Amino acid sequence: MHRVQVFNRKAFSGVCFLTLSGLMLLASLAPAANNQIEDSILDYVVDAYSTRISEFQRDRLAISFETVLGDIDKDYCNSGLSIKPESELPLGRENIAVSCIEASGGWKIYVPITVSYFLPVATLKTSVTRNTRLTADMVEMADMDISGLYRGYYTDLDNVVGQKAVRHLQPGTVLNNKLIEPPILVERGDAVVILARSSVIQVRMTGIALSAGSKGKQIRVRNERSNKVIKAEVIGEGLVRVVF
Repeated sequence: MHRVQVFNRKAFSGVCFLTLSGLMLLASLAPAANNQIEDSILDYVVDAYSTRISEFQRDRLAISFETVLGDIDKDYCNSGLSIKPESELPLGRENIAVSCIEASGGWKIYVPITVSYFLPVATLKTSVTRNTRLTADMVEMADMDISGLYRGYYTDLDNVVGQKAVRHLQPGTVLNNKLIEPPILVERGDAVVILARSSVIQVRMTGIALSAGSKGKQIRVRNERSNKVIKAEVIGEGLVRVVF
């Protein structure tokens, strides 16, 4: 197996990749058809990422070839190669179907590759216990290969600060929506301020929460003045809103 760096870049997470100059050296030692296969796969993957990833950066993309292409005995394809990956956006381990169709006869092979794409994602700087609300000094951005982040990730610290941990988490943990969740801002039995507004007026009343909820959730609230039970949206700690 050899690893190919598509463009010169710094190594992430201690993983070493061959630079583009290293790729050119390997290519000079391989038959022309093998150069064509490798170049065609590289071009396809780069094009797939540049068209489907917003703010795509070429120096964050790397490809590992699981097969030494110099061992593949195929003729150069004058008509150009057809590249068909398992998915539209190759990520992680993929088998790439490479075929040549010519009047004199063609060929088809499968080339296993591993595609890595590195992004800055939100991680923990320190360990936290269950129900801890995350603050800015507890989190940081770190470059990670997203091909292994099957459960998701966040690319903005604003999306994690203020959230609470659902269990004990270790430093370096990549945060996702299975590990953190919005904190409960209103508990059952809490005294709350009810904001009732229309397009022309806004009224503030007091009430008692009959259920708990996080930001954006609807809960049942008893209006202390009228004793009526209403549904209201949680918008802050001890604060709910109804629209009429």
